[in-house]
Amino acid sequence: MCGNQWDSHLYKLKRTGKIERAALINHVGSVLAVTPGFKLTEQEVAGIFSALGHKYSHLTKLQIGQDAFTCFQHSQNTDILVGRAENDVLTIQKCNDFVVVGLADPESPGSCILEVMTFAKRSNRKSKLST
Repeated sequence: MCGNQWDSHLYKLKRTGKIERAALINHVGSVLAVTPGFKLTEQEVAGIFSALGHKYSHLTKLQIGQDAFTCFQHSQNTDILVGRAENDVLTIQKCNDFVVVGLADPESPGSCILEVMTFAKRSNRKSKLST
């Protein structure tokens, strides 16, 4: 896919207004698309992949930007991390083709977790149909 298609994916993720900042990262750690004003360093991407690769039964810290998120794995699905910092909610989900990173204001209506999970489910369905 070209850059415009990845940007289109981000638009679809953000269209409800719940997700404020987001990124799509391929499975080798390259950022495919990112919303304006949101940057992920190589260290932060490595931290995301490390956290997704472990099966935590306890809380873990994940640094993104200036925020230190306290994260846990969402239910039995080890492909989803959910975290909270002072002013943001973080949801990360591994999909078939990429990893979704979404940040939201905890005070805004809706659910960051639901938005990312729904987006990932649709992306996985489309990925299966195209193979």
